[in-house]
Amino acid sequence: MEARFIHDGRSIQFVPTVDIPAGTVVVFNNLIGVTKVDLPAGSIGVLALDGVYQFAKGAEAFSTGHFAFWDAANKKVTAVATGNVYLGRVVSDALAENETVEVRLEPITA
Repeated sequence: MEARFIHDGRSIQFVPTVDIPAGTVVVFNNLIGVTKVDLPAGSIGVLALDGVYQFAKGAEAFSTGHFAFWDAANKKVTAVATGNVYLGRVVSDALAENETVEVRLEPITA
């Protein structure tokens, strides 16, 4: 057997080392997910790897279809790829003065 189906891949199990509130972005190298519920430290929880989420952003404007990256240091979406992790694509225009942007999580493709 070369491969065996495990699950649809829309989420993965995750055991945090500290309490993590719902809506937290978690990055493992180039894999990024979002907690849907509060996760106590040491408990088995789930990270969502797909779906559309509203994220905080800086003063950048985004148009539908733009690539979005996660700036982990500032905990915001950015259009800057360098030094940040690919998050997905913007699904609704966001003006520079908007505080949030809607992004569809997408896996990195090599």
